[in-house]
Amino acid sequence: MDRRTRLALGIALVAAAAAGALLLARDCGGAQERPAGARRDADRPRTVTRRALEIERFRANVRARRAAAARLPRPAGPASTSGRLVAFLTAPRCILGPGELCALVSDTVEACDAGDADACLAAGQYLEDHPPRAMVVVGVYHRGCELGSSPACERVRELRDPTRPIAALCADDPVACAWAGMRAKDRDALDQACGDGVADACAYVVYQLAEDDPAKRDYLVVACELGNAMACEYLATALSPACTEDCLPPDPVQAAAAALIACEAGFTEVCPDA
Repeated sequence: MDRRTRLALGIALVAAAAAGALLLARDCGGAQERPAGARRDADRPRTVTRRALEIERFRANVRARRAAAARLPRPAGPASTSGRLVAFLTAPRCILGPGELCALVSDTVEACDAGDADACLAAGQYLEDHPPRAMVVVGVYHRGCELGSSPACERVRELRDPTRPIAALCADDPVACAWAGMRAKDRDALDQACGDGVADACAYVVYQLAEDDPAKRDYLVVACELGNAMACEYLATALSPACTEDCLPPDPVQAAAAALIACEAGFTEVCPDA
């Protein structure tokens, strides 16, 4: 499976969460109306504006929280079928972000999977508040809603509401902005969500770009810096001097850094000793 296909599968996972488990709005018709002066493709910048993400500080914070976290009590009883959507997000590969993030939230996610609605809500809120703000977090909220959490149900309703103006969403709700941008194929919204830390929005743009579009690397780098392990895996191979297919201009230093993040998240094909 090539890297572009793997990245596409990651996007398909997000779409499946929307269309299946989450039953997001069915009418994904034309793009919603944007304010006057909104950018068009012709005058769109070819690079992504990067934010001061301080990824190393974030990763250190995750490690510290992991060390201090106590295990949550798990309710008795097997998880439901829909709950399994939650379970596979952390293992064997971390779909949610860097490996440390999955290590931090794994106990809470497991408790959610086992039937604890409050754990689902807590996991969802934490994941939304920290890059890479994985869009499949809506599956965690859906599980919490299914288990009786009113706030989780309300969040699902907010994310599926096609009547909320995109401009308003993108002003203060990055994940909802990303969902709206994906549904409407609105590049401005996706750019905004990407810049606000939703790595899946960056990756979705990569999937839409032409093979030789120079902007592809910019979006991949931002997605990887935010912690999207599939984007890091893509970069690690595409930037390697040994790359033979779907390659980017070689950059061994950045390739090694991307490989480390991907490897720690369970994408072992790019580990140094693989």
